[in-house]
Amino acid sequence: MNQTPNRTLHQLVFALDRGADALLRREFGITYSRALALDALLGRDGMTQHALASAVGRTDPAVSVMLTELTAAGYTSIEVDPGHKRKNVVRLTSMGNELARQISALLSEKFHELVTRADVDIATYTQMTDPLCQALDRGAKKGGI
Repeated sequence: MNQTPNRTLHQLVFALDRGADALLRREFGITYSRALALDALLGRDGMTQHALASAVGRTDPAVSVMLTELTAAGYTSIEVDPGHKRKNVVRLTSMGNELARQISALLSEKFHELVTRADVDIATYTQMTDPLCQALDRGAKKGGI
């Protein structure tokens, strides 16, 4: 198969996700997908389960199962939205907030180590990836890439 830029990017993202998952399982006993949910909640005063599902790219039922586990572990709390009784609002607990911060710091540290090992200038990396992320956000709002 031809090694095209998009294929290389997919391989990179897959390897980063797999590496982050192994690291977080070993260091914190949590999966990367659950860590992404905690990160999405970090710095927010709650969000609906549906908004969280959208933020982490999962289905509502998948996030419901994930939140059952995160709540049982003491990382999140779920309350019925007082303004809309059919919606739940998810918040980080103090324990979840601390874990999310630790995870964020560790992943940032490991990413910077990777970039340094690869001899990639972080400013150049940022200059290249930020416009792509912005373009993807605009495309997603229109229903595609």
